Amino acid sequence: FDGHLDNTSRWLVQPVNNLYSADETIEVDLLSAHLVGHAHVYSGVMNASRVSSSPLADFTLEHWDGASWQVIPGAAVTGNTLAARAINFTTPVSTARIRLRTTSASPARLQELQLY
Repeated sequence: FDGHLDNTSRWLVQPVNNLYSADETIEVDLLSAHLVGHAHVYSGVMNASRVSSSPLADFTLEHWDGASWQVIPGAAVTGNTLAARAINFTTPVSTARIRLRTTSASPARLQELQLY
């Protein structure tokens, strides 16, 4: 979300006792409501146009509706193999907060999250 697609400003989930857990989250506060219709998720380790670690396989993008987190329509991803993944929402959402939540117990490394 900082505009840098590299490994120096990544979000990285560390294992506890060599185990990963599902339901790890990273949240973006947009400060005011915006209409968001799609996102680009860059994950894994990308070096010189190649991926050297696995991208996020299973995750959801969620929005805050003022009372609770809701999965954004069309933004539940399973079995992802793409380091650069474009996600077009089925229905755009108006929200001030969006989060990415992992849904499988596996390594998680996020290079960049772009919202449009």
